[in-house]
Amino acid sequence: MIIAALMMMGIDTGWLLVAAGFVGAIVIASAYGWSIERVAYRPVRNSKRLIALISAIGMSIFLQNYVSLTEGSRDVALPSLFNGQWVVGHSENFSASITTMQAVIWIVTFLAMLALTVFIRYSRMGRACRACAEDLKMASLLGINTDRVIALTFVIGAAMAAVAGVLLGQFLRRN
Repeated sequence: MIIAALMMMGIDTGWLLVAAGFVGAIVIASAYGWSIERVAYRPVRNSKRLIALISAIGMSIFLQNYVSLTEGSRDVALPSLFNGQWVVGHSENFSASITTMQAVIWIVTFLAMLALTVFIRYSRMGRACRACAEDLKMASLLGINTDRVIALTFVIGAAMAAVAGVLLGQFLRRN
């Protein structure tokens, strides 16, 4: 309804839809990351490493088949969001250029890594993540909720995977 109202006023909503899709992909992937940690990893966290490895392999096989059954195993072409290229070097024998999509990938990747670095380095939860990475038992003894930190790590990893997936889907699109 909001988009229809904006379109009636003559405002282009194409980028709004792209941004909503990008945020939606991050939210859905984060929910998947949280549920995977909850279902496949938390129950076997204190078990032997081989059991956790088997659980990870089983979850990987399940997810591959789940996506294949629900979405199909065909390739889906994404529409191009950024066209054009910039020539960054030119001589008599060669010329070097970078596409707009490659520049967008570099910029978004830099911003995502900067946000992750700032979060890990300066936030309270980031310090808890670093403490759990260093020594899980000591972090637990110091009062850090390690289950919550590990779940957050899965959510962050899935969100970063969503960002990478959207960018890779744009870069490797089929014409």
